[in-house]
Amino acid sequence: MFFEYIRANKLECSRCLNCALHTSAQYHIYYFAKGTGEFFFMGNYEDITANRLFYIIPGTPYSIKCFEPDVKCFHVAFQINANGPDFIWKYPLFTVPAVEKRKDLENIFIRLSVASLVENTALAERIIERLFECIDYSTQSYSIDLATRNFGRELKNIPKHTHIDEYQIDFFKSGSGLILINDKWISYADGSLCFIPPSIPHEIIFNKDCNIDNYSIKCKVLKHKNIKIPASGFALQLNTQYASMIQKIMMNIAGEFIMGETIDDGLLDQLFSIISMVNNDTDNQEKSSIVDSAVDYIKTKYGDKDLRLINISDALDVSPEHLSRVFHSQTGITLSTYITKCRLNHGLLMLKNSDLPIKEIADKCGFSNVSYFASQIKKFYKMTPKEIRNSSQRTVNR
Repeated sequence: MFFEYIRANKLECSRCLNCALHTSAQYHIYYFAKGTGEFFFMGNYEDITANRLFYIIPGTPYSIKCFEPDVKCFHVAFQINANGPDFIWKYPLFTVPAVEKRKDLENIFIRLSVASLVENTALAERIIERLFECIDYSTQSYSIDLATRNFGRELKNIPKHTHIDEYQIDFFKSGSGLILINDKWISYADGSLCFIPPSIPHEIIFNKDCNIDNYSIKCKVLKHKNIKIPASGFALQLNTQYASMIQKIMMNIAGEFIMGETIDDGLLDQLFSIISMVNNDTDNQEKSSIVDSAVDYIKTKYGDKDLRLINISDALDVSPEHLSRVFHSQTGITLSTYITKCRLNHGLLMLKNSDLPIKEIADKCGFSNVSYFASQIKKFYKMTPKEIRNSSQRTVNR
């Protein structure tokens, strides 16, 4: 047998459930069919309402506070031996069971309570495996811990914190404020999307002088799919098309969550896909902006003999490694190659359109050595500086 013991019962009095923050050496499952309150675990307060299931593993700090004396909660506590079964989940969970599985879930808890009462451990083990199959069906690919719309009420500022394994997604239909992601403060306004992956420190400040209309979702990704979810947090203002899509999906998710209905994985798939698209578009825009700034800087500083990667990155306030990588990925050539080409293009124009000595042209174009300037001209244009100048003069004389 895999289990050292299994205890299951139905609790209908909040005094039997309420407990201060503590840890347990056992596994616990709490399924609330009736009642309201707060369940604290994994650093978050989760609402207790009908059809909410909490799964606690040994060593997880948690507390329970029911707001009403009458509740209906199915509770299972068990302990496994060293060779415990594979179907036991290894991490805590909060989920809303699928509508079509709720009746089955209650029946399983009742059968488990009877097996526990008569101390039929073999039967209880078979039933508890069925219980985990039912929970696994309900969680599917995602576990949504919160999905709501905050509208028409004052929101309290959220102090700095992190989520162990939750993604937090906030869309502001209206409202403004500041959000701290890691160590960077970012402003948000109407149409802004804020995306916080797990383990990212964040803090949110709401502007009290404006009306906040906000959709907020916290969820875990339990079964990874072929969707590239951004690893870094961000906050940015969406264009009209993206804003409309994000709002519609989050509104549907929040509505189904509040009604206690099963939320289709497809909605979360769509949401994360759009978030990935938004992040990619923003990333490409930022990369293009960095490259454009680097090009503008080089065009004005090409005559500086000390012009190199480190000077340009300092001027643009980016790391040399990032600038080098982005420039090459966007243009297909290295930054040093572009600097050389820019200098040679200006040198070519001076050779064709001025009578300046070749040495002076080389100096004005940032070359400290006229021989190197001449060799590069020959390499890129297949002609020496003198041949280019002579060719230009013959063209003019004609």
